[in-house]
Amino acid sequence: MNEKRAKLVEIVAGILSGTFGLYYGSVVPFKDQIVIYDILRSTSAIIFGIVGAWYAVLTPMYLSNFVGYGEGKKLARQLLKNLMHPIKYSVYILCITVAFYIAIPFVNLFHLGVEVKLVLKSISFGLVCSLSVLMLFTLMRALIPNDFVKTSIELEEEKDKYISKASKNINKT
Repeated sequence: MNEKRAKLVEIVAGILSGTFGLYYGSVVPFKDQIVIYDILRSTSAIIFGIVGAWYAVLTPMYLSNFVGYGEGKKLARQLLKNLMHPIKYSVYILCITVAFYIAIPFVNLFHLGVEVKLVLKSISFGLVCSLSVLMLFTLMRALIPNDFVKTSIELEEEKDKYISKASKNINKT
C-alpha cells in the first residue's frame, strides 16, 4: 500500500472511530476512559522509548556505513523513515494524554451541569477511540515495514550461502 493510501486509511479509520466514540461516549464513565488513557500513555511511552533507541543507534551506523546514493543508502533511508512514523505518532499520543491528565483537575474545579458532563464524556471517549486506532496503526507501522526489511535481509543471506556452497562445489570438481 502506498504512503498516501495508508494515510487516507488511517485518517478515515480515526474519523470513524472518533465518530463512534462521540456517539456512544456519554454512557462510558470517565473511570473506564482513564484506564484506556493510561494504557495509551504507557504504550506510546514504550514505543517512543524503544523505537527512539533503535533510531538513535541505527542513525550513526547507517550514516557512517552508507555513503552516496547506492542501494544501501536507499535501504538505510527507508528504515529510518519507517522508524520516524512510530516516534512521531507516539509523541502525539503522549502529548494528548498528558494534556488530558492536566485538564481533568481543571474541569473538576467547575460545577458543570449534567448535559455538559455528558458532552465532555462523549468528546473524551471520541478522542480515546481515535487515539486507540492511531496507536494500532503506529504499532503496524513499527512492525510491518521492518519485517519486510528483515525478510529481505534473510533472503539475501540465504542467497549468499547458496552462492558460497555452489562455488565450493565448483572448486572441488
